[in-house]
Amino acid sequence: MCEAELLASKRRLRRALRRLARPAGSAAEFCATAAMQHFARSPELLRARQVAIFAALPDEMPTRPIFELLRRL
Repeated sequence: MCEAELLASKRRLRRALRRLARPAGSAAEFCATAAMQHFARSPELLRARQVAIFAALPDEMPTRPIFELLRRL
């Protein structure tokens, strides 16, 4: 995958995560869980030798679950 494709893929993932983070209450938890399951099975993640994550801002989806997932891989 070339750098441009990787950047485009990351943009799509960020947009999807933002959309999933919008619902309130248990709907948000359901969406976050679904997003994590999708992320955990993504071919890009499974092929990656390194993954960088960021600390989420207060209005963003928490990244701690992603960190925990990556520690288990």
